Amino acid sequence: MASLTLPQEESSFSLRSQDNSSSKGSRVTNEEWESAKTETEHIYIDQDQTLATTMEAIQYKYGLEASERKWKLKLKEWGFEKYLSSAAMKILVAKAERRAVVEHKDTAFREGPAASPSQQTPANVFYYTPCMNNLEDISGRTFGKMGPGSGFTMWNVITINEFRDRYPSINSFKELLSMSNSSTQRPQGVSAAISDNSSLLPSRLSTLAGYVNYFSKSISWSPEEIKLMYPDWYPETARNIAEEVLSISIDLSLRDESEKISLLNGDPKDIEVSAANNQSTFLPHTTHRHTLLNETTLSLLEMCQISPRPPEILLKALEMLDILFQLKLDPSMSDSFILAQICEAKGENDEAETFYRQAIKSFTKIEYLIDDKPPKVQHHFGKFLMKINRDGEALLMLLNVFTDWMSRIDRVGTGSFFSESRQHFYSDECGEIMKSLQVLHAKMNQDGTFAWAQASVSRLQTLRQGVNIFGKEESLLEFMRLGAAYSELWMFDAASLVFGFAAPRLEPFNSRRHAFERACAYGDYAQHCRRQGSPADQSTLELAFRCIQAVRRYGESLGPQEAHYELMARKDPALSRWMRGEGVEAEPPF
Repeated sequence: MASLTLPQEESSFSLRSQDNSSSKGSRVTNEEWESAKTETEHIYIDQDQTLATTMEAIQYKYGLEASERKWKLKLKEWGFEKYLSSAAMKILVAKAERRAVVEHKDTAFREGPAASPSQQTPANVFYYTPCMNNLEDISGRTFGKMGPGSGFTMWNVITINEFRDRYPSINSFKELLSMSNSSTQRPQGVSAAISDNSSLLPSRLSTLAGYVNYFSKSISWSPEEIKLMYPDWYPETARNIAEEVLSISIDLSLRDESEKISLLNGDPKDIEVSAANNQSTFLPHTTHRHTLLNETTLSLLEMCQISPRPPEILLKALEMLDILFQLKLDPSMSDSFILAQICEAKGENDEAETFYRQAIKSFTKIEYLIDDKPPKVQHHFGKFLMKINRDGEALLMLLNVFTDWMSRIDRVGTGSFFSESRQHFYSDECGEIMKSLQVLHAKMNQDGTFAWAQASVSRLQTLRQGVNIFGKEESLLEFMRLGAAYSELWMFDAASLVFGFAAPRLEPFNSRRHAFERACAYGDYAQHCRRQGSPADQSTLELAFRCIQAVRRYGESLGPQEAHYELMARKDPALSRWMRGEGVEAEPPF
């Protein structure tokens, strides 16, 4: 272990301090330490006092006097440690987040002594249940499972090329199976390098099949644990697979039909048969393949959206995924979402809409488990409706998911690491939906009628600077103006959705600065209610009157902005009469 070199004087002082501490601490017997153990735990752990406070209290009660160094050694021996290693903290944070999401519970941790010395596992030793025999690389080294304690960590996802170099013997998929399931020796007669064949499609397909097989069978953690601990692991692995599948599909499209048939009747067929024979009923194995297939399909669709490809290339790539994974996408839960995107990519709009609606319905039933999925699906569905020119429905879908995300920011709370990270996540998602709304408003503003609504959406995007920005008065006022714009366009469903979200959240604010703006906003809401024949217009106007009354109490001159909104308030007939003092003792004229 590397050590620091200290100046001579400082080193002498350090040595003298240690000598003194040692002689001082040696006077305390084991019996004295044990007599104070329970009280030490109560003060230091249960009451969460500092070490200095604990030492002072124990010395006062038991007369036990020892150096700080001796105390730290004894606390470590007893297991009374408050501070954990970074590796341990990663695990605890993941567990806390998981309990918060799944069980909606706060979590506190405490580390105590082992039940007995024989049960204690050393800090650098991990245990886990392996799910397949080890694979061996070209140098003869054995690689264990990916999971706790393995030498192959999940934050180092290897690429297809790195995998090919590490396991060249997988030029035949059957040889890969015999190597991974029976023997620790590489099959005889297998070339140590396939660089000469790496450009051949059968070899590339065999390598890809081995890549999928290796990752889906050599992970000791569950998919849920991986997503919590290493959220980028599945997407990175899936991206590697999708890039190779897409590249092979493009190569196939450049060949004539007879050559395609010759290529696909060779090793790829062996891959399909071998993969089918090698399917395991072991649940973790199957769920990893299923999760990886879902992620790969999404990654493939995203690549084709970023860089559009001919439909036949995408279809060929999807066929290859069926061969590689030997799993069918069932129309339920997340698979419905994937099928919707596949149908959308194929131009099968009716089928895509059916699967989108089925996915939204399925996710909504278990929203308490996966609270971020339903709005994500709705966002995609909104963009799909916009794509097929059903703009009115798209607007309602995007507004609904937008207000849904913002409601989550209010619910998640503040203060903890988890809540702040979730707030950032929700705020980022709001920003993405805001971009979709801006695109939709620009599309609907071809004749200029949506200019007011488009301006409100743009201002909302500008206001989105902080994590909890949507709880601020300025943003809520802008939402009220957006609702008024929709109402003026006789888009009552959209207006009601926006007013319904913003009006109750605006009511607790009572700042003088925005009083006239609030009055105008509630006046617009009351006008919208009157257009719909809703009785809520009177209670809404009462809120507007109270906003103005709060300003009039001060008797101060109005600034330019306040004067502007006062002018707007006077344009409302009911507000104008009340501001002129008409009615009974200047009360709201109801």
